[in-house]
Amino acid sequence: MKIGYYVTLFIASAFVVGFFRYAETANNRYQSTAYNVNDTMNDIMNGIALGPNRGGQKAGNLDAVVVEFTFIGANVTYPVSHNLGRKPVGYILTFESDHGAIYGINESQWTASTIYLACNQAGTKARLLIF
Repeated sequence: MKIGYYVTLFIASAFVVGFFRYAETANNRYQSTAYNVNDTMNDIMNGIALGPNRGGQKAGNLDAVVVEFTFIGANVTYPVSHNLGRKPVGYILTFESDHGAIYGINESQWTASTIYLACNQAGTKARLLIF
């Protein structure tokens, strides 16, 4: 009778030890995956940079370019050249010399090299991030 008890105790102990080893291994894999995801996100977030904000230059490592332009007349549509190499989806105003309102015109006619903009105040200088 005692041998059966010890065998049962040994099997139960082996099961418990095995279970905790499995749990520890699974936890290590989980932590390893979590660290890998965290490292990858840090690499991505630390890799985002706007770079120099000067006209005609690529905006850091973003798929965007910086363009500087002066609107000579008010409410006149101007073609604004860019080197994006694809049709832009939008722009962000990063600098404006006056308090004019800059607005996009004929978005359906934007191309891989030109967008159309206007401003309601003559003489406004603008710097745009085109993406």
